[in-house]
Amino acid sequence: MEVLKRLRSLTAVAAILAATTLAACGGSKGDPAAAPTNVAVKAGDGRVTVTFNGQAGVDYWIFFAPGTGLTVDSWVNLPGAGVQRNAVSPAVISGLRNGQIYSFTINGRTQGGPGGPASATLSATPRLAGAEWVAGTSLDAAELRGAAFGSPYVLVGTGGKIFSSPITDGRAYTALTSGTTADLNDVIVSGIAYIAVGADGTVVGSSDAAATWATRTSGTTATLNSIAVGSGRFVAVGNGGTIVTSTDGTTFTPATSGTTANLRRVTFSSLFVAVGDGGVILTSSDGLTWTAATSNTTANLRALALGFGLFIALGDDGALVTSPDGTTWTARPSIGPVNVRSATVASQGVAVGAGGAIYTSADGLAWTAQNSGSSANLLAVMRATFGYVAVGSGGVVLSSE
Repeated sequence: MEVLKRLRSLTAVAAILAATTLAACGGSKGDPAAAPTNVAVKAGDGRVTVTFNGQAGVDYWIFFAPGTGLTVDSWVNLPGAGVQRNAVSPAVISGLRNGQIYSFTINGRTQGGPGGPASATLSATPRLAGAEWVAGTSLDAAELRGAAFGSPYVLVGTGGKIFSSPITDGRAYTALTSGTTADLNDVIVSGIAYIAVGADGTVVGSSDAAATWATRTSGTTATLNSIAVGSGRFVAVGNGGTIVTSTDGTTFTPATSGTTANLRRVTFSSLFVAVGDGGVILTSSDGLTWTAATSNTTANLRALALGFGLFIALGDDGALVTSPDGTTWTARPSIGPVNVRSATVASQGVAVGAGGAIYTSADGLAWTAQNSGSSANLLAVMRATFGYVAVGSGGVVLSSE
């Protein structure tokens, strides 16, 4: 076994040496190229974006490694080093450790030739997204109420507004035709299918990656506030304790909730959990039969997130309750003077609310206020490939990476 391990190690080292020899000393065909100009690095969440001005026909290699002092010659001896070949600006180096400084340099070659002189070595330190926010172009003065992380990203809002952005972007959005003028409150994605719900029992859906939308049969006239999918079933919840379900996302039928409280949010992780006014929490294993759970709060709960091994529910006046299983809940100290409207968890937890409030958390229990740079009411937040997107009143779109 030890011999096998050594052979594997030698093979890996040989592969790196071969790549390095080609990078610095070269192959037998083409020529070295000049280093690119205007090289810059920008830290993100577990990633660094490298930009540069290059020449057509040149194959650029980006060398990177933890620490400082990187060169194309020392690269092979640095633990954790890597190289991105055939790099095109902007190039994203992902899978990096937050809080660790990394160094970057670039050289070029043509037609498989040796690497030319390297650019100056630059450094950047990846860090969690959520602390710094940038405002994009506001969208059509709509109040944006729902956001879905898919390909593409989709936002929904008042007046039947729907917007999309390519998965490679997430900051610039294009208006779509929804087929309704009803206010839309939430949207989810399942594969290439999107479903949005809203006022007066409105349900609209797309089965072609958000390109075209059509109305669906909801089975209710009550306002629907949120929708989730799990175990082959779509579940939407709304005012007056309304719950409707569907196995195909096209035709919904009512289910009995056992409450008349307005239900504000629903999510799924091994079971469905719905939260609402007065601290109401309901659970269901199938979306059809629902059981009340003790929330240990009377606050209106409006946001649900999954992360850190917890169901996390938040609401008015910073109310926070958590559960490891969706059925047993513990009241936690308020996260702050904020009426929370939406929350998500990716590399960390992000909660948004009234007055531009944004809070982040590393464990779902302790939350820290961040500066959003906006006073708009933030009504939805979603993770993105680069970090997070938050949206709200006045069509505001904020991004953090």
